[in-house]
Amino acid sequence: MGWSLQDWAADPEKASRELEEEDAQKEKLLEEDDKDALTYLRSMDDWKDENKRGSGNRKNMG
Repeated sequence: MGWSLQDWAADPEKASRELEEEDAQKEKLLEEDDKDALTYLRSMDDWKDENKRGSGNRKNMG
């Protein structure tokens, strides 16, 4: 990101445009069948399936 409050005040739509550009880049990589991007996304999807939210280290709880 790298933008300050002053930058945001001068151009409040900048953050949303940057997010849209990032999404467009990710979409473009998927459309081009970039093997590295697909492998990464699949591994993250598998990881999220195996590690549900809140299932972290519970051994050190009180």
